[in-house]
Amino acid sequence: MRRLPPRQYERISDNMMMNTAKNTGKDTVKTTENTIETKTENTIETATETSTEMNTETTAETITEKNTVKTADEKTEKTTSKVENDFRILADELENNDKIKKMKEFIQHGKINTYDHCKSVARTSYKIAKGLHLSVNEKELVKGAFLHDYFLYDWHHHDGHWHGLTHPETAKQNAERDFELTEKEKNIIESHMWPLTPLALPKSKEAVLVCIADKFCSLKETLFHR
Repeated sequence: MRRLPPRQYERISDNMMMNTAKNTGKDTVKTTENTIETKTENTIETATETSTEMNTETTAETITEKNTVKTADEKTEKTTSKVENDFRILADELENNDKIKKMKEFIQHGKINTYDHCKSVARTSYKIAKGLHLSVNEKELVKGAFLHDYFLYDWHHHDGHWHGLTHPETAKQNAERDFELTEKEKNIIESHMWPLTPLALPKSKEAVLVCIADKFCSLKETLFHR
C-alpha cells in the first residue's frame, strides 16, 4: 500500500470527522424533531381528552340543574294546584248560596263587584295561610272572609255617612241574620277594617289574615280594575 503524506492523512481524517459530526447532528435534529412532534401530539391528545371530559361534566351539570329546576317548578305547580282545589272545596257552598250571590249586584272597587271582592279576599287569605304554613281553622277563615263585606248596598250611592267605619258592623249583623256564625267568624267580619276601626281588634290569626288580604285586594282592584 502507498502511504499517504501526513497532511493528506490529516485532511482525510478531518473530513471523516466532519461527516460524522454532520450525520450525528442530523440524527440529533431528527430525533429532537420526532420527540417534539410526539410530545406535541401527546399534549394535544391530553388537552382534547381534558376538554372532552370538562364538556361532558359541564353538560351533565347543566342537565342536572335543568332537571332540578324543572322538578322544583313541577312541585310548585302541583302545590299551587292543590291549594286552589282545596280552597274551591271550602268555598263551594258559599259561592253558590243565593243570599251571598246578592253581593254581585253592588260595585266594590273599580269594576269589581262585592261578591268577587269577597271571594278574592277569601282566596288570598287562604293562600297566605298555606304559604306561611299557619295552623288555622280553614273553614272559619274562608267563611269569615266571604262574608266580611256582606253589607248588601252600593256604598258609592249610600245615604249613610262614614261607610268605612260602619259597614263592618252592618255586614256582621246581616251575616248573623242569614247564617250561623261562630265568635271567630263574627270577629273576622267586624275587625277587617282595623286599624280604621280601632275598637274592633282582630282576635285571631284568621282575623289578621283577612284584615291583611282585604287591604291587598282592595288596593289591587282600585289600581288595576278601573
